[in-house]
Formats: sequence, structure tokens, C-alpha cells
Amino acid sequence: MVGRITAAVDIPVWVKLSGQSERVSDLVAAALGAGAQSAVIAGRALGLVPDLDTMEPVLGTSCGIGGYWNLPLTCHWLAMTRARLGAGPALIGINGATDGHDVARMMLAGASAVGLSSAVMLRGWGVLSEAVATLDAYLAQKGLSAADLVGRAADSRRNFADMPVLDQVWRNHIPAPLARLD
Repeated sequence: MVGRITAAVDIPVWVKLSGQSERVSDLVAAALGAGAQSAVIAGRALGLVPDLDTMEPVLGTSCGIGGYWNLPLTCHWLAMTRARLGAGPALIGINGATDGHDVARMMLAGASAVGLSSAVMLRGWGVLSEAVATLDAYLAQKGLSAADLVGRAADSRRNFADMPVLDQVWRNHIPAPLARLD
């Protein structure tokens, strides 16, 4: 489908992909391979919220659910896609960013641009200028440009298998008298 669209139009095509797949990086590769200029990662997951009064689905159906809670999932897919495809493709983070710090987080995970949709719908247009100001302040504090952020955390990400074994870490999460048990 992406190939047919890109062949039919003379404008850049961005493909927004669902985060509701275990193969998001493969979907990005396919979209870019078919001529898309960029991939937007990761769209909303489908969810159903029953209304307690009407006992029917809110909005009458399952609908796209997103929000601040999705930030780690979006960052995961940005990093995984960057690991699979390299630094070249333009990736756009969406779903989970609520402010300028979240924009920086998505950029660190591999996004070259970030959208703040739900935050604007919930808090108004001022969210955008606040996010830009927060991102600018963060960059100034770190002495970096926005381009310097893109993929930095993704590129230093290790696989679980490469992490050190923490076989006694459980002791940090229980009451002290029990942690001394051998």
C-alpha cells in the first residue's frame, strides 16, 4: 500500500505505525523500503472502555488509547528500530510525550522529531511553547544541540543478556531484618 501511495503522489509520505505489534521495526523497514520518507512511532493501541451508565463502549467502539504511560513503549520501539535500521531513517516519536523533557527522552531513544498530541488536547496549545522552552533549557544546560540528542541512549542500550547478574538485588526491596536472611 505504501508503495502505491508514494508512486502516486509528489509529496513526502510519512507512515504512522501502530505500537500494537511485536514487529514495529520490521513494519518501519517495510514502509521505508516502499518509499516512505519517515515513520511515526508508535501509534495508539486499541482499547475498550465500557461506560458504566450506558453499559456500552465509550465512543461506541474500541478506540485508540494513548497518553503519558506510553512513553517507555514508544522509546523502546524507537531504540529497537534505530538498532535495526541504523541512524539514517527519520523517525518521529508520538504517543507518550507530555512536555519538553519527554521530547528529549524520545530524541535520546532515536526520534528526530516528536509529536505532543494528547498533551495539547488535554492542556491546550500552550503545551507546545512550554515544551520548546523546556527542551531549549535542557539543551543549554547540557551544552548540546537537538541533533546531538538523537539516538544517544538508543546507541548505548545493552541487551538484557549483556547486563551484569544482580542475584542479590532483591535484598534492596524488602525490610532490613529479612534482607539479612541467608
